[in-house]
Amino acid sequence: NLPPAVRSSARAMDRIGLRCITMQQPYAAAMAAGEGLYTRRGKATAFPDGGEWVAVHCGQNDEHLKNAATMARIREAWSGCPSDSDLRAQQRCLLGVVHMVDGNVAAAAAAKADAFLANYDCSKPVAWRADAARACAHPLPYPKGNLQVWHLTRSGFAAGEDTAAILELANSPKKQAEGAVKAEPTVKVEPKVEASEAAPRKGKKRPAAASDDDAKPKLKRELVGLGPVEQFRPTHRGPTVTARKSSGPPAP
Repeated sequence: NLPPAVRSSARAMDRIGLRCITMQQPYAAAMAAGEGLYTRRGKATAFPDGGEWVAVHCGQNDEHLKNAATMARIREAWSGCPSDSDLRAQQRCLLGVVHMVDGNVAAAAAAKADAFLANYDCSKPVAWRADAARACAHPLPYPKGNLQVWHLTRSGFAAGEDTAAILELANSPKKQAEGAVKAEPTVKVEPKVEASEAAPRKGKKRPAAASDDDAKPKLKRELVGLGPVEQFRPTHRGPTVTARKSSGPPAP
């Protein structure tokens, strides 16, 4: 037997760098298609800030598929739901990836506005929420799933399956978000007005600055009757000399 440290290192090297969640039909297919962007869970978890692309694995449990009333309600909410035979053909496969953003949603409250959660007969108190989904071009066989969030491994894929397809889907920069939850509308921010530019208070008008043209008529009225105005010209450009008086001692 290999030492624990060696086994742990081997498992880490086997991982392809993408985590995964296992769901059952028809909810796995709805999640991958972007129709049902919640998954009900037994406990909360944390996703990185900004969300995380996670693969959707379909397990082999078909209890929901056997419930005719449940399937009728699901098809009423999702007109594009595949046939029962197609849903079964997707079991034990990877169906796509979803962008997980919240791992601690109150399931009962979310179920009031989500038909898939409302029709999922389960007592689990927590739901995880995604805001975008990308479906695989075709199901990728992956026989064994797991609980909570787990890591996809190369050895977990069926023989001959290429891991590149699911990684390309998760790492694609394209903005494909079929069934994505709509973002809140952007709030338009009004430009800030400086105090000096603010409008005057109601009832008090700011006096307008007088121009040179406005002052000319007033000046003309004041000068009426005084004769022509002569331009001032200095008559002496040297230093001022104080004249001596004709009598008396010189000025000290």
